[in-house]
Amino acid sequence: PSVVLFMAASAAAFIAIPEKSDIFWVSFAAIVAAFGLSIFSGFKTAEDTDTPSCFMFSTISGFHFTTVVASILIFAVKFHIAIRYYAALQVLILGVFAALIILGDAGHNYIQAQEEELRNHSSFNRK
Repeated sequence: PSVVLFMAASAAAFIAIPEKSDIFWVSFAAIVAAFGLSIFSGFKTAEDTDTPSCFMFSTISGFHFTTVVASILIFAVKFHIAIRYYAALQVLILGVFAALIILGDAGHNYIQAQEEELRNHSSFNRK
């Protein structure tokens, strides 16, 4: 469903905006990156739905998408900043959220390893 929604929104954007400026392409790339991060987060969450730490992935991807849309509306639509600053802003936003996902994945893996070690610890296993 999210791929169909993304394709429909992309088609609407290409139809609604006749002039494909550099700002449009940077904005579109930022939305594609947010969608990609969201898909990655969905896969990570689906791997282990019983662990509360996996829900952090969907939260981060939701904040990322919201930040990208807000930055497009504020800096591209309202203020029309220069393309080099706008592209740098979008790269910075992607970098921050990618780092958060990487750190979250490392934390999630650490929690999983600790839970597995706790399950296998002999003093907690009753025979």
